[in-house]
Amino acid sequence: MDSKKSNLPAIIISIVIVLIIVFLIMNYGTIIKNVYPPNPVIVSSTMNDTSTRLFEYSATVEAVVRNDGGNADVVLEATVFQGDRSWTKTIKKYFESTETTTMALKFDEVEMLRGEYKSQVRAYPFGK
Repeated sequence: MDSKKSNLPAIIISIVIVLIIVFLIMNYGTIIKNVYPPNPVIVSSTMNDTSTRLFEYSATVEAVVRNDGGNADVVLEATVFQGDRSWTKTIKKYFESTETTTMALKFDEVEMLRGEYKSQVRAYPFGK
């Protein structure tokens, strides 16, 4: 009888450890997102009008984005300015840690004879 009572604390501790391990495995993604969030960095960006066709002028903003943080969705936001007008578009993509990729957004709103245009880009974790 005494040997059963002395094993009881060890059994309880073992059960608690197993429950903690199961909890950590089940919530691994959430824990990693909160502890090690994504950190998107724009490596370079360009804007060109190579997507233009006859009577269909457009501009494309391309950005090379690298994720220096954990795995998660990253949003690229690009704004194009032309004269006193501006347009903003976003695109979302899932990034693995240390992944680098090119993301592009096409702006059909720009006009050929409206003057010079310029762009501004930023990347941020989805939900922030």
